[in-house]
Amino acid sequence: MSKCIVKILRDETPGGLAEKINKELEKNTRSWDTVTGIKYQVAVIPIMRGKEIAGFKTEYSALIPG
Repeated sequence: MSKCIVKILRDETPGGLAEKINKELEKNTRSWDTVTGIKYQVAVIPIMRGKEIAGFKTEYSALIPG
């Protein structure tokens, strides 16, 4: 049975997430490797103050092979 290792990266901006992905891939892959299977997700998370919703924040995440 093979092991599948993945990493989850998160940020509050798409640009910040792209920087994290690029740094991770630079560190863990060779220049001629092709990376496939990166999955992206966007979540809108409510910010609660007591019982009231005070606002929302957006979180961008990526699941990358690691």
